[in-house]
Amino acid sequence: GGMKFPTLKTFRVVDCQSSKSLPLVVKNLPELETLVVGFCFNLDLELCKDHHEKQSDKLKLKHVHLSALPQLVSLPQWLQVTINSLQSLHISFCHNLVILPEWLSNLTHHLKVLFILNCPKLLSLPDNLTALESLTIKDCPELCRKYQRNVGELWSNISHIKEAIIGDQRGLDIRDGKERNDRDYNGMYDKHISFIVN
Repeated sequence: GGMKFPTLKTFRVVDCQSSKSLPLVVKNLPELETLVVGFCFNLDLELCKDHHEKQSDKLKLKHVHLSALPQLVSLPQWLQVTINSLQSLHISFCHNLVILPEWLSNLTHHLKVLFILNCPKLLSLPDNLTALESLTIKDCPELCRKYQRNVGELWSNISHIKEAIIGDQRGLDIRDGKERNDRDYNGMYDKHISFIVN
């Protein structure tokens, strides 16, 4: 059931406080490539997947962006079905995110870009992120300390990555809306978190 969008490639959702789940039914969104979710404080991302879909029908997401989701403690399990398609994962302002699950390493055949911004409770990355070509970590004090270039205790785990940007930099404070001087972050926000407000 539900509305069908056979050619939709990008699904953006923001500030939908009444939403409890996202109906990511594969048969309704067969061409979906990019999912952007943010500022949906009552949304349970674990309820996004259609549990009745056939095993052969899987999400073919290439890009996932999760922002300002204080309820997010870990990544939703349904992301695992994107093992053969996911190319980039952007996570920002998820202040209660404490872990990136080890199964994320299973995505390394295709996952090229991992961007993490302002997730202060996140303490480590999964091992074996061998296919990553670009890793950015900003405003995550403990994570930045552990993976600091050349001196961090876990730097050797990511030293093979072609582009590794590790360091706390000032960005946009979502809590009070104050603008700060961070060209890189502002560009990321404009490009990747351009939500549709419902």
